[in-house]
Amino acid sequence: MALLLLISAILCGFYVAYFLRLTLQSSLLNEYPKTKNEIEFAFISIVVAARNEEANIQKLLERFKKLDYPTNCFEIILVDDYSTDKTLEKAKSFPLENLICLSKSDFSSAKPYKKGALELAIHQSKGSIIACTDSDCEVPVSWLNLLNICFVNQKTVCVSGPVLLTGNDSLFEKFQVLEFAGLNYIGAVNLANNNPQTSNGANFAFLKAAFVQVGGYDKIDQVASGDDELLMQKFSQTFPAQIHFLNNPAAIVTTQVQFTFNEFLNQRIRWASKSNVYSNKSTPLTMFMIASNMFMMLGWIILTICRYTNAWIIFLGFIAIMMLAEMPFMLKACRFYGIQLKPLPYFAGKIIQFIYIPWVAIRAVLRPKYLWKNRKLK
Repeated sequence: MALLLLISAILCGFYVAYFLRLTLQSSLLNEYPKTKNEIEFAFISIVVAARNEEANIQKLLERFKKLDYPTNCFEIILVDDYSTDKTLEKAKSFPLENLICLSKSDFSSAKPYKKGALELAIHQSKGSIIACTDSDCEVPVSWLNLLNICFVNQKTVCVSGPVLLTGNDSLFEKFQVLEFAGLNYIGAVNLANNNPQTSNGANFAFLKAAFVQVGGYDKIDQVASGDDELLMQKFSQTFPAQIHFLNNPAAIVTTQVQFTFNEFLNQRIRWASKSNVYSNKSTPLTMFMIASNMFMMLGWIILTICRYTNAWIIFLGFIAIMMLAEMPFMLKACRFYGIQLKPLPYFAGKIIQFIYIPWVAIRAVLRPKYLWKNRKLK
């Protein structure tokens, strides 16, 4: 018992130190990009890979139609990734003059997975800047303007933007909103500290010339996911200190939560499946530290259920310490994303994490297969 308590205390200490560091380093997050009165409009290519998104694709195209960027200065290239529904037909029927619709099935040389669809779109693009989002997202009106400012005269090669989940109907959905906001903000703070670890393809942009220079998705195309952070880490090896977080709430892209627990677990397995491909080794180390703490807390939950002496007191003590360590950072993240840090979903979310993170970690190692967009992937 004493040994278990000592190991738990050490792991919890690492966890507390990690979030204290993040909170302190969050002060490095200044407004980015700096607002400029007059700026040239670069030609931007928006690239989207779509699979089985007939319910969402026209909503996304409607948002593109409302962008406040000159229509002659951007194009939209949508690549249908072997949809089994009417995604492509609905996209083609939408009245948008700068929209180009392609089908991946028409290009036999295209690489597999989402990266293959995105690479096809990038090779067909005319823009000097590539802006990526997902087919189930909603982009803000000023999205392209803010991205453009990032790249013009800012010595920027890659930009990771803020993403917020929408869905507040159930406790499970509220937990996802809070957790995702925290994860996205962790990536932002690490970028501000010149340590690119995580990003999200729902709001991601880069210079096309830089993409070509680093070899695109070569050497990271063996896993189905990672079109965002694995590429960002490739950029960081060639262009250090030229990757930034778009630290402006006006640039927040929104997307929906996962509505079932099974969908949620498949998403998390997909994220964890690329952990052995990260070029930035601090990323898997961070994941290991967090997962170890979750395993530790799961152990105390089991001991509490088994009515082990004082286990419930120790469990509550550790959870209180972890939540207090996270709180200042989470408050900053919630302030940026314009959401509330409500006690019930926050506490319930910690309990969910203690169960799902160990399960996902084991599953990603022993059986790294999952279902995504009606496609079995590994």
